[in-house]
Amino acid sequence: MSPLRQSQQGTVLVMSLLILFVMTMMVVTSTETVTIDEKMSYNYQLATIAFRTAESLNEDTINLTTPTHPGYSVATDPAVQVMVGGSYSVNHDSDSRNFILSEDDSATITVTQNGASGFAEGFSLNFMVIPFQLQALATTGGGVTSTHVQAIDRLAPAM
Repeated sequence: MSPLRQSQQGTVLVMSLLILFVMTMMVVTSTETVTIDEKMSYNYQLATIAFRTAESLNEDTINLTTPTHPGYSVATDPAVQVMVGGSYSVNHDSDSRNFILSEDDSATITVTQNGASGFAEGFSLNFMVIPFQLQALATTGGGVTSTHVQAIDRLAPAM
C-alpha cells in the first residue's frame, strides 16, 4: 500500500458522517420551525375568533338599542334596562345570536351608563343625551380573550 493511500484511510467516512450530521441538524431545525409556525397560526385563528365574537356581540347589542331595528322592543332594550335597573349583562354560551361559539367558548356583554346625562340643544326640541358603555368579553376554548369597549350615546326627548 502506498504511503499516500494510508494517510487517507477513513477520510471519506469522517466526511460522510459530518455531512449526515449537518443534514440532520437542518431537518431538526426546520421541523421545529414548522411546529412553531403551526402554533402561531392556531393562536392567530383563536384570536380572530375571539375578536369577531366580541365585535359581533357589541354590534348585536347596539342593534337591540336602536328603535328603528326590526327586532327592537323597549322590554329588551339594554339601555332602558340600564336606566331602570342599573345594569345589563348577558352571557352567551351558545349560538344564540349571529355569531358562532363552540362549547368551550364564552362571550359576555355588559352595558353600563357612562357618566351623567346631558342636554343637546339647537333643534326645535331639546334632547337629553345619555352616554352608555358596552363591554364585550369573548374567550375561546384555547384561552385567548378579546375585550371590546365601545361608547354609545342615546338621545331621548328632554322632559
